[in-house]
Amino acid sequence: AASDVYKRQHNDLVELAIALQEQGVIVDATGQRAGYAPLLRLLCDAFGIRVDNIYVKKTFVLDRSDSASFLRKLLAAFDRTVEEHLK
Repeated sequence: AASDVYKRQHNDLVELAIALQEQGVIVDATGQRAGYAPLLRLLCDAFGIRVDNIYVKKTFVLDRSDSASFLRKLLAAFDRTVEEHLK
């Protein structure tokens, strides 16, 4: 249902923000690694999605054991694209 898609979009953005923070690939204006909240706000602005209770959602995403996570799917799509390109 639409509600499931909505939840999945939120969880996907939260998952991406956590991964970006952990990797330290985005820095703030002072050169410091961007934190979870600023990264999630940036992603929400970029995708036009509002996520409330960001730390509750972060805990939920970290607590779940979902083998079909957004990042796994994203990486698999990238790997397929690279394989196709190299043929």
